[in-house]
Amino acid sequence: MVHIHDFIRRVDAIAVNAGNRLAEAGSLAANELQEIAKNEARWDDITGDARRAISGSSSVRGNILTIILTGKTRHSIFLELANERNWAVLFPTLRRWALPVARMAARRMNLKDRGRG
Repeated sequence: MVHIHDFIRRVDAIAVNAGNRLAEAGSLAANELQEIAKNEARWDDITGDARRAISGSSSVRGNILTIILTGKTRHSIFLELANERNWAVLFPTLRRWALPVARMAARRMNLKDRGRG
């Protein structure tokens, strides 16, 4: 006979594990998107600081994964919007690659759980 408290503890453990897996997959995806953005930045960066300062991060709230790409120099916004006020690399990278990279990260997590990663 299963007691309701044992059942609730098991369900809670499954939810925590799923949240941890989502957070880990999000972190993998954010790091991958960060590297893609650094490689695809079309603007001239004389010192290389703006390219190096591109940062990817992720957060999980409930079952929602958020991935953010930012430029962390004072002139990043000017480099990004200098092209007729169109985003140069950050938003286009997210638009083009976020879903495929998130799927890749989820697959990688699945393989890791099965002992293949």
